[in-house]
Amino acid sequence: MQPFSRDHLIGLFHAQRLIKLQGTSDDQLLCETVAAFERAWRCEISVHFADEDRLIGPLPLSRESLQKLNDEHVQLTALIEQVFKEPFSASLAAQVGNLLDAHIRWEEHELFPEVESSLSEPDLIALGEQTAIMELSRDRKLLP
Repeated sequence: MQPFSRDHLIGLFHAQRLIKLQGTSDDQLLCETVAAFERAWRCEISVHFADEDRLIGPLPLSRESLQKLNDEHVQLTALIEQVFKEPFSASLAAQVGNLLDAHIRWEEHELFPEVESSLSEPDLIALGEQTAIMELSRDRKLLP
């Protein structure tokens, strides 16, 4: 699960930047922050969501966890696409930042431990191999 956790660093970085926009009236800061987040979303975070859906979705986890993963990915994707529409909304950007932050923290503290405790040793090794291959495709240069 470590490659997914390393991906989360980019998501958390951008989530915190979006949260800090709450109440801002600095249009330049808002535009720059949203533009940086959009680059990260298009090149990394949305790809991360798809990889989680592909690799974690079929695992023998609780129905509740799999449903939450799916629901939050769908909800976040829809809200994130709204953030990129002009005029930009600092309030919506901060809302997305808070939701993304909470989603990542849930995955780290609840979902990933469930994955690790639900799989056999050979299945964990296979998942580790798949995530290692996935990680090679990542562009870790998306932090401004």
